[in-house]
Amino acid sequence: MSIPIFVAVLLLSGSQTVSAEIIEADICVLGGTSSGVVAAVQASHMGKTVVVAEPGRHLGGLSSGGLGATDIGNKGAIGGLSREFYARVARYYAEDSAWTWESHQDYFTKRGSSQVKASDPLTSAAPTMWTFEPHVAERIFDQMLKEAKVPVHYRQRLAAVRKSGARIVELAMESGAVFRAKVFIDATYEGDPDAQWQDGHQQQRCLLYRFHRCQLRLPRGRLPNPRADRQGA
Repeated sequence: MSIPIFVAVLLLSGSQTVSAEIIEADICVLGGTSSGVVAAVQASHMGKTVVVAEPGRHLGGLSSGGLGATDIGNKGAIGGLSREFYARVARYYAEDSAWTWESHQDYFTKRGSSQVKASDPLTSAAPTMWTFEPHVAERIFDQMLKEAKVPVHYRQRLAAVRKSGARIVELAMESGAVFRAKVFIDATYEGDPDAQWQDGHQQQRCLLYRFHRCQLRLPRGRLPNPRADRQGA
């Protein structure tokens, strides 16, 4: 839900009056990375209202930023929304119109590794494809969010984290927008909110790691121990 109001916002450069927008939802996902998209879509499927605040102009993070070849061993271990993404990639490349620079047959002939052959969308019973172009990944992420009715707000760079006691209540952006939610998910790569909500003490486990293993902050020399982390959560 968006409520346009006029408020006085203290910016880093000084104090001035701007037109601020209050965006409210059950869950606010900061970062439109692949993990952020999946978290938002899943939360929507669970009946929650969700909003995504993306600092940049694009969805997908590394997946839509050029990392278009997925390192994967046992494809049968991939399920859920992750597999849905790769299935959508396969459906896209099953169309002749998707092949601009070479034909489908030429591509799979030249790249004849077992990994690529196993993902051929025209020969598989349940097709998935694990190599893709960046714009295809972004298009699919956008489709998934639109189908889940999750709005995305672009160019939302974090300015401040506001708390009530130990609980985060809102994120204030450089744009003047304010995001309020019951739950906040940090799906960025940088972990900027983590630094701002620590209040000076050392945070050894990022909130998101407990749920999605997407962001991890550990002291040097310490490897993650999921079992111990679950017990300490």
